[in-house]
Amino acid sequence: MKDIAQTITRISGHRGHYCYRSLICVIWLVTGYLPEERHMKDICAEAGAICGKSPGATKQDMSRAVRDIWEHGDRKALVQLLGRDPLVMPTPKDFVLEVAQIFWCRTA
Repeated sequence: MKDIAQTITRISGHRGHYCYRSLICVIWLVTGYLPEERHMKDICAEAGAICGKSPGATKQDMSRAVRDIWEHGDRKALVQLLGRDPLVMPTPKDFVLEVAQIFWCRTA
C-alpha cells in the first residue's frame, strides 16, 4: 500500500483531503484481487470497513479524489504514471482499475 500511497501523493492535487485515503485503499484492494475484477460495490464496502466509512461515502471519496487529481493534480506525473495523456477525465472506476493494473503488473 505504501507504493500506491506515494504514487497517489505525487499525482494528487490537494493531498490533505481525506478522500485520498479511500482512493488509496480502493486501489490497494483492487490490485490484490487482480486479475479478477470484482464489483466496485463490493470493493467500496470492503474499503469502507477499513476506512470507517459507508460504501456510499467511499464511492463519493473516490469521485472527489479523481476529480481533484484531474483539476489540480500534477499532470506531468499523471501522464508518466499512465503512460499516456488522457484527453478526458476518467470515471473513478476506470481510474482505479487502470492504476491498480499498473501496480499489479509491477509486482507480477
